[in-house]
Amino acid sequence: MDSFRPRLQEARSAGARMDALCEFSEFWLGPRRSDYGESARALGVFSLQMPLKRLYEFAGRWPHRDHRGSIQYTVPALSHQDSLMALHRLKRTEDRKIVFLQENQGVWDCRTLPEGDDPPVWCYGNQFDEHGNDFTGERVVCESLSRFLVTFVMQELTFGSRLYLSDEGLGARFASERDAAVPVWTNGLYVGGAVQDYYLWRGVLVANLFGDGKPLAANHEGGIRFLTENQGPVHEIALRMDRHWSLDIRSDGSARIRYLEWQTDESAEAPAGTFEFPALSQPSPQQGRMRATMRRTPWCSSTGKVNRERSGAITCMTAGSSRPCSDVPSNGRPSRIRLSNGCLKPSGISEYLDLVIRT
Repeated sequence: MDSFRPRLQEARSAGARMDALCEFSEFWLGPRRSDYGESARALGVFSLQMPLKRLYEFAGRWPHRDHRGSIQYTVPALSHQDSLMALHRLKRTEDRKIVFLQENQGVWDCRTLPEGDDPPVWCYGNQFDEHGNDFTGERVVCESLSRFLVTFVMQELTFGSRLYLSDEGLGARFASERDAAVPVWTNGLYVGGAVQDYYLWRGVLVANLFGDGKPLAANHEGGIRFLTENQGPVHEIALRMDRHWSLDIRSDGSARIRYLEWQTDESAEAPAGTFEFPALSQPSPQQGRMRATMRRTPWCSSTGKVNRERSGAITCMTAGSSRPCSDVPSNGRPSRIRLSNGCLKPSGISEYLDLVIRT
């Protein structure tokens, strides 16, 4: 791994940039199989310019690292924060642009032209202008599709890594050793005016995503070992379900469950001692899953309503066997959040959870 040198920074053409992106993706994800890409026959149905065609040809069917999910809607390996649409789900707009990427809450999408060597990328949907005001419309995100795709893929590789964390101590150590880090991709333009940077450091991918600290990701044993041996104590565990739902459990056993979708923001708080925080790191002997014991306590919602007391064990690492929550309509949007029978899964939600450990 130490001998690998990314070539993205030195690429001067769209073709060279996409070749270097495919090379880095295989380095990070592991060996590519021929069935991880779309076939020439499938690609022949669509009129795509080179950068997008090259990405689908290389990774249009690449599975999640745990081989969960399917390509029914999105490409699993590239759909952790935002989502690359599956090839057969691509659609054209009235002005002939191709919609190829969706934001994680469906708030906006990205689109480009079907022709040109390296056309621009537009964002359409609910977004913010340079003054911080929200509006619905379309505007250019990046003048180069290949550059935008590099930034997007690097983001998804980071979020989809085997270990992903934020750590103040490790962040400070990276800053002190930054001269030894290898720049992978810098000044990458993304939606919302974000500029992203990525570095390789001690087998770790260090990302500057949203200007609020530098997340660290590892996909290889050396990098995972370095992070686990040097990270600080865990003070919060965050679970994300189907993009909109989240559960944040703090070290004192307090917690917040939240539903967020654009301007809909509902949450409920549980006081300290609700969860036995140390138990989160202990797998269930029967299921081999992480479990947390929830003591009897009321959850106070953001609307001021105190919900009824609940007790029992909550399966925190998977929601595959959970029953639907009450008071959640069929569209998945709650009028108020409640905890029902120790269950955190509303109807229609994805069966998988994303786990973020903050140190």
